[in-house]
Amino acid sequence: MIGPFIVIGMHRSGTSLVTDLLESFGVFMGANKDSNAEALAFQELNRWVLSQVNGSWDFPEALKFLQGRHKALILEFLKRALASEWFAELFFGGRSGFERWGWKDPRNTLLLEFWLSLFPDAKVISVCRHPLSVALSLRNRQRRLLKEVSRRLKSLEGFSPEYLGFKFFGSPRVESVVEGAKLWALYEEEALGWRERLGDRCLFVKYESLLLQPERELHRLASFVGARVTEETIATLSEKFNTDRVKPFTESDEERFWAEAPERVISLASRLGYYNG
Repeated sequence: MIGPFIVIGMHRSGTSLVTDLLESFGVFMGANKDSNAEALAFQELNRWVLSQVNGSWDFPEALKFLQGRHKALILEFLKRALASEWFAELFFGGRSGFERWGWKDPRNTLLLEFWLSLFPDAKVISVCRHPLSVALSLRNRQRRLLKEVSRRLKSLEGFSPEYLGFKFFGSPRVESVVEGAKLWALYEEEALGWRERLGDRCLFVKYESLLLQPERELHRLASFVGARVTEETIATLSEKFNTDRVKPFTESDEERFWAEAPERVISLASRLGYYNG
């Protein structure tokens, strides 16, 4: 098999779209995925690693407390997991013979050190999007979740100990656009570091470029994974892109955002071509 191709990038950055495109190019991205195209096997493993330091996708700062001895134990655990029947069934669906394979989970961005240790020949696809677009999308998702939780809570009767397992609030952190942008910066700093270290082993894809210049970006992506695609396929895929998603905010929204954004966000956004103030 060729690969794996590991997709990294902040949540709500377009990694799901890139995963769909990779599958169109014949890259196997997992037999069992969630609604965001995240491979359940790797999602569970990434969550497990984060949980070892009481961290999560929206509290990755906890990873700074990992030391060498902790990392060695985590690697040993992950090796066993990858060799297990559980993994073979959940990720590969009990099948084999895939020419190309990979997986997507934004948490890969934070934990790429482990996955590259386990897959030293892996290639990485790093996806990036405007910080305000990401922060607004995170906030909108959180608001939808709170509405659903409110509806669900009203439907419950009395109290049951099993209710203690419910997570009602999702990620309160991203209800703030500024906090969502700060989280974006944390992920993107990690991704940028890996792009610099990996060189040609990493393909950088800007979500906006993919929507505005689809044919060029699709050719880059197909070439990176070694897929042979026809111009007809490229044209068909290009027609599906919605350019309204390039900038889902007004100029006044953006001006207000930059006025409130911390220097860390502005500096990184400038480096990535999103800010020129």
